[in-house]
Amino acid sequence: LARMMKLFSDLRARGWVRYIDIGDPRLTGKEAWDRLAIDSVYSLDPNYTPTINEWKSAVRKMPHWTFYADGVYLDVSLMQSNMGDFVGKTTYLLSINIRSEFAFYGIGYFSGDSEKMDNWKALLPAELPKYHAKRLKTETALKEQGYTIDTTYQDPPIKGLQESSANAQ
Repeated sequence: LARMMKLFSDLRARGWVRYIDIGDPRLTGKEAWDRLAIDSVYSLDPNYTPTINEWKSAVRKMPHWTFYADGVYLDVSLMQSNMGDFVGKTTYLLSINIRSEFAFYGIGYFSGDSEKMDNWKALLPAELPKYHAKRLKTETALKEQGYTIDTTYQDPPIKGLQESSANAQ
């Protein structure tokens, strides 16, 4: 746990910022951590230090944290493994996946359709409002349940779309 928190601190110090999927609610702290119970692919808040019990419960679900910086996306995930069945020994497997905007948005949103993946910059602007509407609907329901929504969170700029609109002018 301490090593993961140090990793997150180091990433933040180097300019990496937490990414929350555009379709997911903007939760922080313990509320984000608790979201893992119902949404196993929710990007956790790297600023929150869980209790040991929260940690033990979460590592069974392969928690992940997503960051972005300058058009690059970094996904950090953790898997608990009992390799070799050593009694009382737990091994954690850390995975770090680094993706370009094409891999993150083109493949992420249009997986399996190579023509759409190649044209992701033209197609993504029509997709994003659908996911944003889903976020707002979920956030409204969560607010009614007493959750706090982090309205200061802003989705990252998508450099490929900025370049596309600049080229079109």
